Amino acid sequence: MSAVSDRLPAFPWDKLEPYKKTAAAHPDGIVDLSVGTPSTPCPSPSSRP
Repeated sequence: MSAVSDRLPAFPWDKLEPYKKTAAAHPDGIVDLSVGTPSTPCPSPSSRP
């Protein structure tokens, strides 16, 4: 079976660029959720109900 990432459609990352600039201007900075792999488990604090 292929990796999960091989089965995902291509994502147009360039369309996020204007929003990235807005987020980077925020005093608390930017949270980049594009890092990681879909198969990587979430840290326990973020996956609790």
